[in-house]
Amino acid sequence: SKQWYQRRVHGRQLSTEQDEEEVAELVKKAQQLEVELDKTQEELLTTTEKLKDKENALSAAELEVNALNRRVQNIEGDLETCEDKLLLATQKLDKAATAADDSDRMRKVLESRAIGDEDRMGKLEEELKGARTQAEDADKKYDEV
Repeated sequence: SKQWYQRRVHGRQLSTEQDEEEVAELVKKAQQLEVELDKTQEELLTTTEKLKDKENALSAAELEVNALNRRVQNIEGDLETCEDKLLLATQKLDKAATAADDSDRMRKVLESRAIGDEDRMGKLEEELKGARTQAEDADKKYDEV
C-alpha cells in the first residue's frame, strides 16, 4: 500500500507537472493571442482611419463634381444666351445689309437721275443762251427800225 501511495503521489506530481506545463502553454498561447489581438486592433484602427480619409476624399470629390456640374450648367446657360444674342445680331445684320442694298440701289437711281438732270440743265442753258441771243438780236433790230 505504501508503494501504491508513492505511485499515486508520484503520478500526481507528474500530473501536476503536466498540468503546469499545459497551463504555461495556455498562458503562452493566451499572450500570443493578446499580442495578435492588439496588432489586429491597431490594424483595424489604421484601416478605419484610412477609410475615413477615403470617405472624406470622396465627399470632397463629390462636392467638386457638383460645383463643376453647376459651372457647366451656368456656362451652358451663358452659351444659350450668347447664341440667342448672335441670332438677333445676325437678323439685325441681315436687315441692315438689305437696307444698305436698298440704299445703294436708290443712290444709283438718284445718281442716274442727277446725271440726266445735269444733261437737261446743260441743254436748257444752251437754249437759254440762244433765246437771249435771239432776244438781243430782236431788240437790236427793233431799235434799228
